[in-house]
Amino acid sequence: MSTDLQYDGLSAWRLHVSVEALAHVACEVAGLVPEGVHAQAVGTQISIWSNRGAGSPRVVEMKDLGVPGDAVTATDFPTEAVLRALDAIQEMVMDHLHQSWPEASGTSGGLHPQAQRDGDQVAFGYVDRSGAGLQLTPFPVPPEPERVVVAGR
Repeated sequence: MSTDLQYDGLSAWRLHVSVEALAHVACEVAGLVPEGVHAQAVGTQISIWSNRGAGSPRVVEMKDLGVPGDAVTATDFPTEAVLRALDAIQEMVMDHLHQSWPEASGTSGGLHPQAQRDGDQVAFGYVDRSGAGLQLTPFPVPPEPERVVVAGR
């Protein structure tokens, strides 16, 4: 019995995109979180650390985002991975702070995650209903694997 993991090209690509998107989003929000709060991505997991108050830094919440399901098309997949990361980080930071986050001057009301695929990148940030808010460095989408069609299968 073999214990080797086998991935088809698209499944491996989806896992790669999920991990890379989460890491990219965590790095981008680093400058937005309040002092003493940190977002860290490892694989498909995101954790929020805090050294606010007494004591050394501690994990205050952790989530495994996994890989978005098969119902998401390859074109929309990177956008969905980025949105899931933005949403999870926002939810965990707000739970920790017990207040709305992030905030940006010149916006009306609460900000929500926003992402849109633009060719080989996903533009993203946190915006209000008018589209004003915080735009972060776009996520560069890794190239999709070539699909091989084998006749007779």
